[in-house]
Amino acid sequence: MNVASAAAALPDLVSDPPANAQLGVYVDDGGGQRLLLRFDSYVHNVGPGPLEVRFPLLTTHAGDPSADTAGAAEQVVQGEADPRPMPGAELIFENRQLGNEDGHDHWHLQRVAKYELALPGAAGGLVASEKVGFCLLDSLPVEARGTAPHFTSECRRAPGGTAITMGVSAGWRDLYTRNLAHQWVDVSDVVPGTYALRAEIDPENVIAELNEANPASSRAVVVPGYVARPRSGASAVVLDAAAVAPASGA
Repeated sequence: MNVASAAAALPDLVSDPPANAQLGVYVDDGGGQRLLLRFDSYVHNVGPGPLEVRFPLLTTHAGDPSADTAGAAEQVVQGEADPRPMPGAELIFENRQLGNEDGHDHWHLQRVAKYELALPGAAGGLVASEKVGFCLLDSLPVEARGTAPHFTSECRRAPGGTAITMGVSAGWRDLYTRNLAHQWVDVSDVVPGTYALRAEIDPENVIAELNEANPASSRAVVVPGYVARPRSGASAVVLDAAAVAPASGA
């Protein structure tokens, strides 16, 4: 890993609390129904420098960006002459023509965030999200109000381009709305109750940041339903039945 220079301005990515949580029924490929908790999430850069990730393209194919081949990832750090290597970073082209649910036809940086449902105050999670890839953009200004966004592309190769570049400027955050594929936690098998929906950015520390602690943010959510009350002692239970059709015998 490169040694940070005195002039280096690193990003610091945090997750703002998930928002607009909504429950919905999803039918999977096998025809089964799953109860999904969908939500908006954010990648917020609170550091002094921008996050800029660059993937040089080893090969390009006119008219078919999905056939391009990406090289090893680099992180461009403000104030440093040479980009830093990013071991473990992975770029995948999400192609809706191949049946991908995302339907965006652009490149995603994998394993940017982790979502989980947990009991309030518990260290471990009960259910984890499948969401793994993102196209990083300047979606919403937070501390940088009044400035123009810098990362505005849709993570596609520009005509004649030789690299895929994405990122989040200092003071901006990237928004992922609940209608996107895999922007959910599956709560089909979760006991009804109140839980903490937690989000963590860069859980594998692939990105060089000013603060590598990656604290998770959370929001209270309710999984509706019924939970049986405990009974103590013996009690009489009255059984009853309704006749559906004439039956022979007792």
